[in-house]
Amino acid sequence: YQVLDKDTIKMEILPHLSVAKRGYTTKSQLVEIVNAILYNLKTGIQWAYLPVSSLFSEVVLSYKSVFWHFRKWCKNGEWQEITMTCMMLRTNAWMDSYRTLLNRFDTTISSWMSFNYIAFMVILLKKVKKRKKFR
Repeated sequence: YQVLDKDTIKMEILPHLSVAKRGYTTKSQLVEIVNAILYNLKTGIQWAYLPVSSLFSEVVLSYKSVFWHFRKWCKNGEWQEITMTCMMLRTNAWMDSYRTLLNRFDTTISSWMSFNYIAFMVILLKKVKKRKKFR
């Protein structure tokens, strides 16, 4: 279950996300955590039903750990920063083929906004990757 390939996540998304400098460090790779968040966005599945055993290769995290990272990055405004950076460099705006955003029903405003930013980011990176192949 890959939404984006690992190289795209490493080069385009991870440089903008905060990581622990000391203290708690994640047991799994951040690439896999971002992929799990993107999978949740794409499918609209509830966090409790996230297929973590299929999304992680070495150390399998619980859905609560994935959600914790997602909320941390939402509160810091890092999802918004990633999206705005990608959009300023490459495009004006992106919508999916149905002209809707891929957000699902969530109870907090910051989560809803982050889902919108993630949707724009995934659509943008897929479009940019397709353009590179044709050149």
